Parts: sequence; structure tokens; C-alpha cells
Amino acid sequence: MDVDTRLLRSFAAVAREGGLTRAAERLFISQPALTKQVKQLERLLGVTLFTRSKAGMALTEPGRALAERTPELLESWDAAVRACELAGRAAARVLRVGFIASAANEATPDIIAAFNRLRPDWRVDMRQTTWSEPTAGLDTGEVDVALLRLPLPGRERL
Repeated sequence: MDVDTRLLRSFAAVAREGGLTRAAERLFISQPALTKQVKQLERLLGVTLFTRSKAGMALTEPGRALAERTPELLESWDAAVRACELAGRAAARVLRVGFIASAANEATPDIIAAFNRLRPDWRVDMRQTTWSEPTAGLDTGEVDVALLRLPLPGRERL
């Protein structure tokens, strides 16, 4: 049986939140779409995963069994995807560099030139991010390295 990871992520969100409304908000989808995904997973598995009531949704025994294993399963899948992407980038010989505009200042060309001297067969792909993403893509794995500007001493983060 093939199950889409989207269905498992939807199930995990409902199980974690205990209801459709908060889970739909967390997933940025509509409640009817989330309901449809949960029912689709139940049909695929041939079991009822939740008992539904006005108070929310409670896991059934099959639901608890799946909820116990889903986080590890999704983490393992995400790690496999990251490993595949990393291997693909290494094979393509591309270094993805994230940066926030002011952090990629006059030193950037020298940094890239030094990298190109060390790895002449690699290409550097610069990716600018917004101020609202302080890690410039490092935390999501979107980039391999990042040029960041540290907060000024004595200034609190906004």
C-alpha cells in the first residue's frame, strides 16, 4: 500500500492538536480539505483513526498505534530526502549560499573567489533571503552555508 506523506502529516497534525480547526491552521489548509485527507487515510488503511465529537477528535486504538510511529516515520523520510538532495548537490558541485542583504557586503566577492580557488569545479549559487529569516535558509536546509550579520552588542532582538 502506498500512502502519501501529506496524508501522514495531516494525520499527525490532527492527532497532535486534538481537532481539525487548529490542525488546519497549523497546516495552512482549509478544514474541509483536512477532513478529506484524514478520511482518505482511513479508507487506505481500512480503519477508523479518530472518534469525532463536538469536543474534538480522539484517537482510536488504530489511531494511537499510527500516532506512535508517525513522527519517527516522517523524520526518517525527511532525513532520506535531505540526504538525497545533499548527494545531488555534491554530484552537481553546487554550493548554495544564503545571505541577508546587508550581510553580503564587500567581503563576499573575496569569500567566493577563495572558494573558487579551492574548488574550481564547483559553482556558487547565491540566495538572498528576507530579514524575517535570520538563518538565511540554514535551518530549513535550503542552503549549505550562509553569510549573516550578528546582532550588535547590547541590542535586543526585535
